Amino acid sequence: METNEIIDKYFSRENLLDTVTKYELYYQIGLGHIVYSSLQDEDETIEKLKNLNLSIDTQIIFRTIYENVLHFAQQDDFDEKYDFHIRVKALSQMLSDFVKADEELLNPEPFADEIYKKILDDTLFTSEMEDQFDNDYVQLYSYWEETISQEITKSLQEAILEKE
Repeated sequence: METNEIIDKYFSRENLLDTVTKYELYYQIGLGHIVYSSLQDEDETIEKLKNLNLSIDTQIIFRTIYENVLHFAQQDDFDEKYDFHIRVKALSQMLSDFVKADEELLNPEPFADEIYKKILDDTLFTSEMEDQFDNDYVQLYSYWEETISQEITKSLQEAILEKE
């Protein structure tokens, strides 16, 4: 796939909106899941999430899209695995952010290793998490639709062309 084809496909405004929405949902839903699994109490989980106040940076997402496309776009099954790659990156980033931010986490390395294995095996994101993902997608997509303009998309595409 040529650079212009890659940009047209993966860096169109619609694809960026879709990918950023998915990335944030994977990140936030995954974060809620691992915080709950570390605490096993819903009220403590809510309090911990407020205190950690972890969020994503769109620049990281844009870089993730670029790196994924750069590394994997030539594979025959890339389109089918695109969401998997985004999910792995979002959940891995979330795990890293959580382990760094939660000073109260006991045995962070074994905990992180166990969660990371589930991320790579694609078993961390359960059907209940998928349901939440599906329920929240449209609302979050609308938010990003108001945030990521056509001008931002064009600037991003131009920045990618400059790197080539």
